[in-house]
Amino acid sequence: MPTIEEIQEQIKRLDGTSKLLGFKEIGELPNILWEDEKVEAIIQGRYADRNGILVATNKRLIFVEKGLLWGLRVEDFEYSKVSSIQYNAGLILGKITVFAAGNKAEIDQVPKQQGKTFTDYVRARMTGATPHASYKELAATSEKPTGTKICPECGKPIADEANFCAGCGKQIPQTLIAQEISSSKPEPPATGKREGETGVAKKGCLGCLGLIIVLVVVVAIFGGSSDKTKPSTVPATTQQQGQAKQTAEAPKKSAREANIISNNFLSFDKAYDEKTDIQRTEYWKQVRGKYVKWTGTVADVRDGGNIYFIVRPDTLVADFVADFGSSPEAKKTLVNIKKGTRLTIIGKLLGDKGAVMPWLLEDIEIVQ
Repeated sequence: MPTIEEIQEQIKRLDGTSKLLGFKEIGELPNILWEDEKVEAIIQGRYADRNGILVATNKRLIFVEKGLLWGLRVEDFEYSKVSSIQYNAGLILGKITVFAAGNKAEIDQVPKQQGKTFTDYVRARMTGATPHASYKELAATSEKPTGTKICPECGKPIADEANFCAGCGKQIPQTLIAQEISSSKPEPPATGKREGETGVAKKGCLGCLGLIIVLVVVVAIFGGSSDKTKPSTVPATTQQQGQAKQTAEAPKKSAREANIISNNFLSFDKAYDEKTDIQRTEYWKQVRGKYVKWTGTVADVRDGGNIYFIVRPDTLVADFVADFGSSPEAKKTLVNIKKGTRLTIIGKLLGDKGAVMPWLLEDIEIVQ
């Protein structure tokens, strides 16, 4: 197991985390971390109404809380079991939500900017590869998300030096990096001259200059076309703008429709129930992130931005949940939805159902 000195040295190398060295939970990490486990990111927060620290190592996510009366509490989530991690920022503090094995864990009261950086770093870890960017580099990327590269996964701008997207955590393909480097290289100046090239170039320039003078004289004598014959460019410009707008909107719509794998909840859910546990795990890897088009009856609308849908009449809580998020635009939509309303939505599969957990969808669009 790593020593307390080794752990403290790892934390000191992280950006903005030195104040956490005095937390009593740090002293428990030597007894919690595995032999080859290292601290890569750390943040303070509250989980289940108890204050502690959330640690991202090279192996897993760990929440550690040491109370004065109730002893030590440790909750861990291996990256292979984490299906998604989200971050919602408030005015001062934020909230990190972890979806793992059909369950949801919410860690709130986390520092606002550090919470986003921490979440971005965990998303990079979830790709299954060791992040090339350090925690400090990713923090700088999240503060200045500008660059000439665009993430092929979420479409957000990426810093030129980044290898991971700060928006979705996906690793940037090496082909995109290579293309960006190639396109940014300036053309090398031509310095070599062949024998006799200087004299020929001078003669060619004199000939070109004479030709230009003749053309200018001809134009001055005969004049150009009148204003009446000049076609108006305004309609063409408007048409081009409309075509450009349609072209920009088309990929998003076609990508959503092309990824729809189910139009019927009952048939999809039944096929999932008929699979063995190991078959469900493999199947979820294939369908996670795909879109479904399901119809259900609204059972409840929660403050957090979730609509609970019922399809089966004997369902106690919900068959699937649509996460609209907590933006002002989402709240305007949700406040007008009533219980008992029957809706058809398109959403992206975010979490598979568990023993008591319903299916979870995000990126929602109400069809009818």
